[in-house]
Amino acid sequence: MMMAEMRDLKADLEKLKSHEENDVRFMSLVKYNKFLVAKVLNKQKRSKQLEALARELVEAVEEAIWLLESYTGRHEDIERLAKELVKAKEVLGDE
Repeated sequence: MMMAEMRDLKADLEKLKSHEENDVRFMSLVKYNKFLVAKVLNKQKRSKQLEALARELVEAVEEAIWLLESYTGRHEDIERLAKELVKAKEVLGDE
């Protein structure tokens, strides 16, 4: 007759508690990583939105310069807008 293996219930309980604590820590880490990923994605989305807005601004300034040159010939306004256009293009990395 084989003798049944004796188990240490207290040791088993401690082992289970340890696993539970590790699971909680792991799940907290997973949630934190999801938060970081969402934050990065949100920054990327915002960056793309700002770039699109800057490109629209460049187009509007180019059109304004064209209109001023065509209809008024006011060089001080044209120069001011041209400087703003250069700044906007520098931000976008456009030449």
